[in-house]
Amino acid sequence: MYIRTDNNNNIVEVISVGVKPTENGYEVNPDEIPIDVLKDIFKYKFINNEFIKNDNIMDSILEEVRNVKIQNMSAICNKLIENGISFNGENYSLKPNDQINLMKLETVAKLSPTTPIFYHADGQMCRQYSADEIINITETASAFIAFHTTYFNMLKAQIKTINDTAAISVINYG
Repeated sequence: MYIRTDNNNNIVEVISVGVKPTENGYEVNPDEIPIDVLKDIFKYKFINNEFIKNDNIMDSILEEVRNVKIQNMSAICNKLIENGISFNGENYSLKPNDQINLMKLETVAKLSPTTPIFYHADGQMCRQYSADEIINITETASAFIAFHTTYFNMLKAQIKTINDTAAISVINYG
């Protein structure tokens, strides 16, 4: 006898005579399957050669583990972005207000490159920057933010496809 599962390991087909499905297909011995499982086989998942009752509690626990991991990854991503970038040996924080200030300064630098632009690196005194310096800082910051945002979104998508809490728990940012 063969069974076929979907990508979430739910049993979706039982084949008593025929060919083993090429995708998510498993050969099982019907004599080794408990009668209560056979009666309601479509209410089970098949994971690691075991029939596991498709219990909404298990699904909600898995969903909670996913959500906690995604929140953790989001917090790490945000913290890395807020810690900022290093540019010409100085650090520039990228907290939301910093990002807004840099975007405004970039606009000034592009629209009026001869206008004096004043800003400061973390822990430094305010100084005058050239338009090119501000544009280079903002381009570096934008690339940094885009990298981490894209990386987080990829991790989030990956986490949403994993159906094993142990596998989710070992995922780390970076």
